[in-house]
Amino acid sequence: MANTFKNASAINVSNSGSYGTAVVTGASSTQTLLHAVYITNKSANSVTYDAWIYDSSGTSYVMISNDVSVPSQSTLILDKPLNLEASDVFYVKASAATAIDVFVSILAIT
Repeated sequence: MANTFKNASAINVSNSGSYGTAVVTGASSTQTLLHAVYITNKSANSVTYDAWIYDSSGTSYVMISNDVSVPSQSTLILDKPLNLEASDVFYVKASAATAIDVFVSILAIT
């Protein structure tokens, strides 16, 4: 098994649609481990975000963060690992357009 460190990001996370922006999709034949997720509010106002994992094996969306407030000019860090199987997707939706950027530190195991 090979371990590869990667990253993914989403600039100006969407505030529209059911689930916002797809940030990371689990690759086929790979275990994708989200080590840390950095959620940054670039705006002058407090905003909120929601986050989901699409579980492709169960064909369901599981909310992992609900209406979490991010103060102005601040960053929140989700520092507990999240495991994605092939075709699982990590989504983030902001309460305000262009306010939030997301950066994810990833360990891909093949």
